[in-house]
Amino acid sequence: MRLTIETPIKAPTKTSTKMPIETPVKTPTKTSIKTPIETSIKTPIQSEWHEHSRALRGGCVFTLGTFDGLHAAHARLLERAKRVARLRGRPLVVMTFRKNPLEVLCPAKAPRALMTASEKLAALSALGVDETIVCEFNEEFAETEPEELIEAVARRYHPTDWFVGFNNTFGRGGTGTPSTLMRMGGAIGFKTHVMPPMTRAGETVSSSRVRAALISGDLKLAQALLGRCYTIRGYVSGAGVLTVSDRLLMPAAGSYSVLMDAIGSNRSAAAAAQNPDQREYTLRLIPSRIGPPSPPTDAMAPVGRILLAANQTIPSGIKRLSFVGRLEAQTGARP
Repeated sequence: MRLTIETPIKAPTKTSTKMPIETPVKTPTKTSIKTPIETSIKTPIQSEWHEHSRALRGGCVFTLGTFDGLHAAHARLLERAKRVARLRGRPLVVMTFRKNPLEVLCPAKAPRALMTASEKLAALSALGVDETIVCEFNEEFAETEPEELIEAVARRYHPTDWFVGFNNTFGRGGTGTPSTLMRMGGAIGFKTHVMPPMTRAGETVSSSRVRAALISGDLKLAQALLGRCYTIRGYVSGAGVLTVSDRLLMPAAGSYSVLMDAIGSNRSAAAAAQNPDQREYTLRLIPSRIGPPSPPTDAMAPVGRILLAANQTIPSGIKRLSFVGRLEAQTGARP
């Protein structure tokens, strides 16, 4: 279910412990503000606005991160956090960002996403997350000191346990680390669980490594790091042009074995996952962008032309494509 909280606060000062991530409401003369950090989506996602702050006063098991792609290491962290949440009888709460923080900190270096925001929310729900808090990462948020962020989370969501990856950084300049959480948790009263690195196929699992594998065309490595096939959603026209969000990362050009199914306007991704009705296609993906890619945007853009093997046709419409295997690695064909 969705939530927004309006909280009167004082003008931010250097010593203020309030989160500097808030934007004014329509009447700028009032002190009441609408805080993007407290825009919450409680699973299942399609729901009514509701008040949840009282429900979390009893505590929660908490984690914070971008969670792009929800790869195997993310899944392990969330599984262990869920186990602790169930043992304590408390909800598992994830705080994440609508966009990658690098889009604010360094737009030129912002990577393309491994999944859309709606896909991430659906995947978090499927992994057993009870509530997802979606933050708008902006310049003010980026300037929040790690200690201020921890204090604000503790004040608003009352975590009994905080799960974090071994290399996670947060707060101004990325100066917050698991050591910061352990120190602050001891003083505030929550337990910090630091997840060690995970290795798959000889590589440390990370979103960056998944991207590198997809860009280089190493689909097997990408699948090992993700723990599943890489999947995108987009519109396929009758002419075989694939249009997806300009934020999404496309695999390298080449020939692929792909599982494809239709996602109609009245059929959610979660419903499609329960009843996939998939067909396997052999297709060739040819990029259609000319020149270097632009920074990710919210726009939908044609990103490639699909050429099918003989005797195959794809009805036009919104499709979900799961990349099963790259064929030229076996046949010696070139992209």
